[in-house]
Amino acid sequence: MKTRWNHTWKIKTLVLFVLAWGLLPLAHTAWAKQGVKIPSSLRQSLPIQVATTLDQPTIDTALAMQRDGWRYMMPRPKDRHTSWRNYNSEGIWWAGYWQNSSIGMVSTVTPYWDEGVGRYVGNREGGIFWYQGPPPEYPDIYEWLLSSGGGPK
Repeated sequence: MKTRWNHTWKIKTLVLFVLAWGLLPLAHTAWAKQGVKIPSSLRQSLPIQVATTLDQPTIDTALAMQRDGWRYMMPRPKDRHTSWRNYNSEGIWWAGYWQNSSIGMVSTVTPYWDEGVGRYVGNREGGIFWYQGPPPEYPDIYEWLLSSGGGPK
């Protein structure tokens, strides 16, 4: 009986492992069911938390922000002891920020459309700096689409 129980436990563990990994592709295909395609100029791999909110108007807004020169720099932990999952940590983080190299502007808020200027603008605050504290908030859909890497795993 002990052998059978161990065998059953291994099978259950394997099934749970396969199911967990089987859900990951849903994050990459959640928008495919809606008929939305991510252009190659935007980040392709999205976590399921934000992939379910993806729609064509979001893609169009992200592309317009990209045309205006905006990119997002994901927050990054400074050392290996700091992580996105460690909420009680007082780790050191490189703060995330928006950067527009074409006009030399940085922003701590998601760029927004300004009718007077006729383009997406930010708040002219932020930039590259380290801070000590808990992990930053989970990145939103625009931060994911307009970044080149990083973020929670």
